[in-house]
Amino acid sequence: MKGDNATTWIGMAASELLHGGDIGAALAFLADAEVLVTMGRVADGPGHGC
Repeated sequence: MKGDNATTWIGMAASELLHGGDIGAALAFLADAEVLVTMGRVADGPGHGC
């Protein structure tokens, strides 16, 4: 996975859908985000974790 936190991956999923992309790709991004959440890799801003 590229990207260091779940927030990045959620944003990528939203961008995919906003720009008429593939729903399968968006779901894959969300699945990766879920893995990062379970690892505690969620950031709500620079230098801050949830």
